[in-house]
Amino acid sequence: MTARNVGSASPLCATVLDGGVNFSLFTRTATGVELLLFDREDDAAPSRVVRIDPETTRTCHYWHTFVSGVISGQIHDYRVEGPSAVASGLRFDPTKVLLDPYARAVVVPKTFDREAARRSAGGPMTPGTMPATGSTTTRSASAPTAGAC
Repeated sequence: MTARNVGSASPLCATVLDGGVNFSLFTRTATGVELLLFDREDDAAPSRVVRIDPETTRTCHYWHTFVSGVISGQIHDYRVEGPSAVASGLRFDPTKVLLDPYARAVVVPKTFDREAARRSAGGPMTPGTMPATGSTTTRSASAPTAGAC
């Protein structure tokens, strides 16, 4: 992995740079983060999944990566893995597709269903259960997607 692929922790959000976009997300308790890139707003599955490596592309609580070739307006989301400890307020569900909290725009697919988005995808998750890259987890009815900031 080159220094360019590692990206930068600052600024938080998707930042368009020469040759691509730097993505940075703050999460204090996550154990895994995947960046999901979509070609069109109604795509049920991402066209590309970038696993953010906690060893090389995380700085303290900032998960970051630079993705070359990505341009302004790229539709993207995250999947985040972490502890499920409801009593402590931690409700990580790596099957859920999450909006970029720093996005400047949100794209809502025609198939978006608020009730589907509220439903739990299953029981408590255990560490190491993030869906594999290319998994069948989709966002077709359950999550809007965010544009670049």
